[in-house]
Amino acid sequence: MAAQTLRTVVELDQKKLAFESSFNDSQKQLTSSVLTNGVLVFEQKKAVSKEMASAAQGGLEKLLSQSHQNLISETEFIFSASRKILQSPSSPVCLIMGVLFLTRGFYDDAILHFQKAVDLDPSNIPAVKHYGVAMTLKGDFENARHVLGYILESGTAFADIYYCVGNTFLFQRQFDRARSYYEQALKINPNYADAHLRLATCAVGLIAGENHNLVEAAVEQWAAESLREAQLAAQCSSKVLSGALLAATDNLKQKKYQMALKNLLEARPKFSPKTGSELIYFYILKLLYGDKGVNIEETEDYLRQLEVLVEANPSYVDLRLHYGMANMIKSNFLVSRSLREMNKALEGNPRFQKAQLVADTLKEVYRKMLLTVKEVYNSQSR
Repeated sequence: MAAQTLRTVVELDQKKLAFESSFNDSQKQLTSSVLTNGVLVFEQKKAVSKEMASAAQGGLEKLLSQSHQNLISETEFIFSASRKILQSPSSPVCLIMGVLFLTRGFYDDAILHFQKAVDLDPSNIPAVKHYGVAMTLKGDFENARHVLGYILESGTAFADIYYCVGNTFLFQRQFDRARSYYEQALKINPNYADAHLRLATCAVGLIAGENHNLVEAAVEQWAAESLREAQLAAQCSSKVLSGALLAATDNLKQKKYQMALKNLLEARPKFSPKTGSELIYFYILKLLYGDKGVNIEETEDYLRQLEVLVEANPSYVDLRLHYGMANMIKSNFLVSRSLREMNKALEGNPRFQKAQLVADTLKEVYRKMLLTVKEVYNSQSR
C-alpha cells in the first residue's frame, strides 16, 4: 500500500510546531489528567512521598520547585529537538520523537511525527501502530481503525494490533465488536493480560450497557465470564492488579454491574511503550540533539535505570544492546575527562611529549567512540 493511503480518512490539520504556544498548553497537560469518555487515558502527576520531601533540602516546597524546573527543562528540550528532527526527518527518529510526545499526552504532536515516519517508510510497522494508538487516545476512532487496519491487511498477525483495534470499539461502547478483536489477540497470545482485562470489561459492559432485556441466565453468564477474565488477567501479569480491579471483582460478586464496569474502565492499562523505550528514546535524543550533550551524571543515572530494566527483563535483547552502548558512552566521557587533563599538562609545558602522545591517542579513541555511538543511534547516517 502506498504511503499516501495511510493518511487518515479525514486529513489532519498540519499545524506548525510552535514552541511558544505548544509549551504553554503542554504544561497544563503535564499536570492534569486527560479523560476520554470518562476513562483515564493519561496521567502524568506523580505522588511525592514523605521520604522524598524530608530528603530534599528545604522540604517539600523546594522539592516541588525543583521538579517543576526539571519538567520545564525536559519539555523545552523535547520541543526543540522536534524542530530539529522535522528539518531533516528520518522514519526511525520520527518514531522516537512521536513516542516521547505520546507518553506525555501531546497527541497532536505525536500524530504529526508518526505520520511523517509512515510517509517516509510505510513498512515501519511500529510507527503505523503508534500512529493508530495516538489517534485512539485523541478520540478519532474511525481514523485509528483505518491506520491499524493497514497492518492487519498486510497479513501479519500481531496480538497487540488486534488489541488496539478492539480498544477503538471499546471506547465507543461497542462491546460485541470489541470482544471479537480481543479474542483474536488471545488466540495469538493466550497470556495477554491486558486482552483478558478488556474481555472482562466487554462482558460486564454487555450487562450494564444499553441492552436491558437480557434474561437472568444471560446476565449470570456474562457476569461469570467477566469475573473469570479479570482473574485470568491477574494470573497472567501482576501489573494489571490495582484497587480498581479488586473493586470490580467485588462488585461483580455483589451484582453491582454498573459499578463493576466503571471499575474495569478505570483499571484498564494505560498506554506504555515497549520495555524501557521512553527512557532509552529520551537519552538517545539528548545525545543526538542536545545542545550541550549528555553529562556524566545523566549517563550514570541512565545506566542505573537500565540495570533495573535488564534485571527485570533478562531476555530482552534490545535492553542488552542499549546497556552496552550506555557503558561505552560512559567510557567516552571518562576519555574526555582524561583528555582535558592532558591538555592542561600541555598548557603548562607544550613540549611534554608523553602528555602529547597520550592526548593524541585519547583523541583518536574519543573520535572512534563517538562515531560508533552515532552510527548505532542515528539512523540517518545509515
